[in-house]
Amino acid sequence: MVDELDPMLPYLHQVRLIDRQHRRLFELIASLEKGESVMSAISSLDSYVDRHFRVEEEIMETLEYPDREAHLREHDQFRSKVAHLRGGEEGAFAVSASAVRYLRRWLQVHIGGTDRGLCEFIKKEGI
Repeated sequence: MVDELDPMLPYLHQVRLIDRQHRRLFELIASLEKGESVMSAISSLDSYVDRHFRVEEEIMETLEYPDREAHLREHDQFRSKVAHLRGGEEGAFAVSASAVRYLRRWLQVHIGGTDRGLCEFIKKEGI
């Protein structure tokens, strides 16, 4: 049963693994918004983004997804932003409110659009 009040509803595409990972990405962004242990949150986000993107990228390669290259460029853009946040000497973290808003908005647009296309393709392939 779908909870129509679930704020994640626009970002769920009925591909269980990917939906679960997207939910976790939003949870990690929320922890940054709350200011919870920023150092730990950025590190967790960085690790989880890499894990999630690798899953999607392996699926795209296996299924020969036609929009793979554009999708990879978007992933690289986000990885670069997260790496920039982790920049600084000895892992110093510089996370502004605008940077966190950027991360959330990027995820909303990417998951709501680009990943929607990927998930539709996955479902058509019967995976």
